[in-house]
Amino acid sequence: YGAFGTLNMADIALKARNPEAITPFTGIVFGEIVISSKVALSLMIWVFLFKSAIFPLNFAWQPYAYSEAPTPIAAAFTAIADTVGLYGLIRILYTVFGYDSVLSDFRVSMLGILRIIAIISASIGALLMCIQRDVKRFIAYSTMVQLSFALLGISIGSPEGVAAAMLHILSNSIGDAILFYLAGLAIVECGRELKCLAVLRSRKILVIVFSGAILNLFGVIPIFIGFWSKAFLVLSCIKSNMVLYTILILIISGITAIGYFRALYRLIASKNIVLRHDPRIKNVAIPYITALSLFILSISLGIAFILYRPLIDFAIDMGFKALNNYNIYIATTLTTINR
Repeated sequence: YGAFGTLNMADIALKARNPEAITPFTGIVFGEIVISSKVALSLMIWVFLFKSAIFPLNFAWQPYAYSEAPTPIAAAFTAIADTVGLYGLIRILYTVFGYDSVLSDFRVSMLGILRIIAIISASIGALLMCIQRDVKRFIAYSTMVQLSFALLGISIGSPEGVAAAMLHILSNSIGDAILFYLAGLAIVECGRELKCLAVLRSRKILVIVFSGAILNLFGVIPIFIGFWSKAFLVLSCIKSNMVLYTILILIISGITAIGYFRALYRLIASKNIVLRHDPRIKNVAIPYITALSLFILSISLGIAFILYRPLIDFAIDMGFKALNNYNIYIATTLTTINR
C-alpha cells in the first residue's frame, strides 16, 4: 500500500505494468514498487500455499483439521476452502503480477520454485497416503497430492497448465467430497480405520460410487473428469518442454495408485469388522444423495469431454483468458469504481 497507494487488485495490476499510470482516487505510485512488490508477492505466495495445504505448510493444520472435523465440514474444506488459495495464486501470478509486469524476471524464478515445491509436496503426500490407516487422514493426504498437481499446473505458466489446474481443482473437489460423505457413513457404523469401509458393501451402489471416486482421483479412465484434468496437466508439461515433470507426474501417480487401490481392497475384502448400534445410522439419506449426485456429475463431465470435443478447446481457452485477459479485468474494475 505504501508503494502503490492502493490495495485494489486492478489498480495494482495496471501500475505494475505501467508505473507511470495515473488512476482516479489513488493517483500515481508513491515509491519504489519493485522491491515492495517482490516482498508482497513472496508473502502472498506463502499465505496461499498455507491455505492450499501444500507441503510443508500443511502439516500444522490440514491432516488434523480433516481428521477431527465433522464429515460435512471436512467435505466443505476440500471442496471450497482449500481451493481458495490456488485461486488466489492464479489471480496474483497472472492478473496482478503477470509476465509483462515489473516483476517479470522475479516471477519466472518464483514459478520455477513453485514447480519444485509442487513435485515435493505431491511426492510426500503420495507416500504418506499409502501408509494411512485412518480413513480421514487418507483423504487428507490424497487432497495434498491433488492440490499439489493443481499447483504444478499453475506454475507451468501455459494456458493448458492453468486449464489443468482449474479442472484438477474441480475433479478433486468432487472426488474428495464423495469419499468424505461415504467415509462418514463408515465411521458412524464401524470406525475410522480403512477396513471399516467394508460396511459399504451392504449397499452395492455405494461400492460403485466409492470406487468411481477413487478412479476419478487416480485419473486413468476417460469417463471421469479426473482423467481429463491429469491429461491436460501432462499435455501442458509436454508442450512446455518439461519432460522431466511429465515423468515425475506419472511416477507420483503410480505411487498414489498403491494408496487408492489399498483403500479399494479394504472396501472389498476386509472381514471381521464390528458394527456399532448408532441411531444416526438411520439418517443417511442426505449423504447417499449427495455422494450419488457428485458421482453422476463426475461421469457426466467426463463423458461430455469425450463426446463434445469443443469442450476441450473451451477449457484451454479458459486458461488462455486467465493468462491474457487482465486488460479486460482492469478496465472493468476501474470503470466500475469510477462510477
